[in-house]
Amino acid sequence: MNIAHLLEQAGHLAGRQAVGRPRPIDLRRAVSAAYYAVFHTLTEAGAARLHTDATTRHLLSRTFDHRTMKDAARQFANKSGKLWLFAVATFGSVPQELVRVAELFIKLQEARHQANYDRRTASNFSRAVCQLRVTDARNLIRAWEAVRGTPQAQFFLLALLLKDLGRFAD
Repeated sequence: MNIAHLLEQAGHLAGRQAVGRPRPIDLRRAVSAAYYAVFHTLTEAGAARLHTDATTRHLLSRTFDHRTMKDAARQFANKSGKLWLFAVATFGSVPQELVRVAELFIKLQEARHQANYDRRTASNFSRAVCQLRVTDARNLIRAWEAVRGTPQAQFFLLALLLKDLGRFAD
């Protein structure tokens, strides 16, 4: 997946240089593309961390689940829960950039869900709001690049894949 192309598409659809009112479908697609840029950034990093073979990495990246990722990210964003406690106890303090990754991931996933599935509020997206979501995606990727090599970030990638958080670290 080409992350840069998804971000470029999101920016274009959000109408950075467009004159006049953008079409609602383009605004919704901009939000979706921004989310998928960060989704693929994290799933590809997680798959690469777990395996080096390209075919296996592709298969691993397909096992990440949106809801599971959001549940794990919520624990990091809220600085609570078993995953957070385990990360702090095992690796020490969690970098603020990683907390920011989690916060922005949740915000983008919720916006994508609203844009793709909630027809009652999907028309509420303005060009400015969509441009903010594209900026959020870029900020998440920058924050991720700053922390990706830390043990806490590597654990975060694993946490994004864990389906049964209630059983973790029991």
